[in-house]
Amino acid sequence: SYVTGDSVSRFALHVKPMLGNYPVPNFKSIVVFWDVSSSAAKRNISKETDFLEKFINNRSVEELTIITFSNTVHAIKRFGRNTGFKKIRAYLFSQKPDGGTDLSSVNCNLIPANAYLLFSDGLNNFGTGLIQTNNQPLYCFHAAPSANHFLLEATAKKTNGRYVNLQLIELSDAINQLNRQQHILTGVRTKDSLVPVCL
Repeated sequence: SYVTGDSVSRFALHVKPMLGNYPVPNFKSIVVFWDVSSSAAKRNISKETDFLEKFINNRSVEELTIITFSNTVHAIKRFGRNTGFKKIRAYLFSQKPDGGTDLSSVNCNLIPANAYLLFSDGLNNFGTGLIQTNNQPLYCFHAAPSANHFLLEATAKKTNGRYVNLQLIELSDAINQLNRQQHILTGVRTKDSLVPVCL
């Protein structure tokens, strides 16, 4: 604790809390928003589809809906629990990147689900670009050389989802990262009040 030249008391504190593991939630149903705009040609689709397969297995997903979009929604395709991932992978690889990107096509209110996944670089160049979320988590992923990291992270965080840049880490590390609980310091309780922390 110390007093600065402006007579304000300040202190520094280093705390390493004990963080336990938490059960990984299973998602019976998920909706995947898959960006097929022209910038998708720069994404590593092989890595993204490999990750999606691992995510589905890790979270015991039974019902998968894929919504392809660019500046508008292209198609909505459903896959049941007995669908092999080979068929899902073939469908995603059959998409031809073309057109601009309007992220307002990402509307989580279209189809009810336990969680939503967005595969996109987040670079909007058409329309309002306002992603429409609901009370379920939205996870944002991409394996692209450039992306709107701030938008993707902020969007995921406000829904209690996660943002993972697959371009930078191995798939096993990405899954492990999702399986770890996030702890964020939002305030410090003093004797008289709760002092918020600016993040």
